[in-house]
Amino acid sequence: MAELLYSKAHMSGGNVDLLSQLSKDSGSRLPFSNHWELLAAIDEISVGDIPWHSFMVQYRDEDGLGGDSSCSERRPKWMSDVHEVFYRDPRRVIHQMLANPDYKDGMDFSPYRAFDNDGVRQYQHLMSGDWAWDQAVSPHLITRFLNSQFSNVGHDSPRSNNTWGNVRSCNLRE
Repeated sequence: MAELLYSKAHMSGGNVDLLSQLSKDSGSRLPFSNHWELLAAIDEISVGDIPWHSFMVQYRDEDGLGGDSSCSERRPKWMSDVHEVFYRDPRRVIHQMLANPDYKDGMDFSPYRAFDNDGVRQYQHLMSGDWAWDQAVSPHLITRFLNSQFSNVGHDSPRSNNTWGNVRSCNLRE
């Protein structure tokens, strides 16, 4: 139920409360009585063993507006609040995600370039970006690959006489 309301429907807290009240009024019960209980249930889900870390941040007034009382009245509250940022080690999170068999058929690790009908490049995912493409289609890597694959071909004859001598890297996906 939580996945449907929170992840699929992206239901607002107010609508979750309304759904809960309608359910209660009709005589049925949801596993939560309001959106706060739904969020608490989601927070209780334990996924992996990567610990949480946090640090505190606060806006630093480098423009000098903080000293003037007339300007400080116009400042948004967040500029004077101290905020706690929670995070997990992104490298360990990605490593754990990639090791999860549930993602086996849902992730495509092949870099690609997508274009719309007008020939304009479309960016959607990490693997559609230039960095992923450059990592896989780097001329340097292709040359190294070709040299390692074909360096032992035709030892008896000069390289120019074997059929692999004309192999060249080409961008087949563009």
